[in-house]
Amino acid sequence: HPPFLVAEQINLLEALYPGRIDIGIGSSVGFTAPVRKALRQGEPAEVKQRFETELATLLRYLRGEEAVTVRPEYRGTPLYVLAGFRSAMVAAKLGLGVILGGPVATQEAAARVYREHALADAPPIISSLNIAVAETSAAARDLLLPEAYAKVRAQSTGEFATLRPAGELDMDALTGQQRRRIEEALAHDVWGTVEEVREELRGVGKRLGVSEFVVTGDMPDVAGRARSEELLASMQVEN
Repeated sequence: HPPFLVAEQINLLEALYPGRIDIGIGSSVGFTAPVRKALRQGEPAEVKQRFETELATLLRYLRGEEAVTVRPEYRGTPLYVLAGFRSAMVAAKLGLGVILGGPVATQEAAARVYREHALADAPPIISSLNIAVAETSAAARDLLLPEAYAKVRAQSTGEFATLRPAGELDMDALTGQQRRRIEEALAHDVWGTVEEVREELRGVGKRLGVSEFVVTGDMPDVAGRARSEELLASMQVEN
C-alpha cells in the first residue's frame, strides 16, 4: 500500500481509539496474482526491494516531513516491523520495534541481528506464533490444522480456500508431499494442553529473550478458538 495511505490509516485508528493501537508493518505482498493486481503492487520481488525506502517515507509522512500533510495528525502510535531475518535489520536501522515471525530458529537469528544493530533504548522484541490450547493435544492440533491444510493446498492450486474445521478436511486427497508440508508447518506452531503450551512458551521465551507474544493462527472452529483463548489468557508463563 502507498506510504501516504498507510499513514492516514494509522492516524485515523489512533484518533478513533487513542492509546489502544499498536501498528505492525510488514513487507508481504498480495497472496495471489489477482490480489497483487487489485492492489497495483507490481512484481513481488520489486515490491519487496522498495520496502525499506517506502517504510522510511512512511515515517517522514508521520513526522510531517513530506510536502503533503497527513490528517489526522500523528500522535505517537507505537510502530513495529513484522520481521523475518532481513526486515529485522531494517527495523533496527530505522529505530523501530520488531515483531518476529516464522520458525523459532529464524526468529532467533533475527533477534540476534536486531539486538546487534538496534539503538540502546529500542523496544523489547515481540515474538508472534500460531498458538492453540485445548483439553487434549489432539484437539489443540485440530484447531491449527485447517490453516496449514489450506496453505499447503494453495501452493498447488493457487487458491486459498475458505477454512473448514479439521473434521471436514479430505486428508486422503493429499499427496505424500502435501502431508509432509502440513506436518512441517504444524511443527513450527505451539499447540497442546495448558501445561504443554506453558512449558513450550517458557522455552521459546528464554531462547529468544522475549517476554511478550502475539498470538496468531486462523481457526474456523469458533467455539474451539474461544476456549483456546480462554485457556491461554488464564495461563501464567514465567521465564
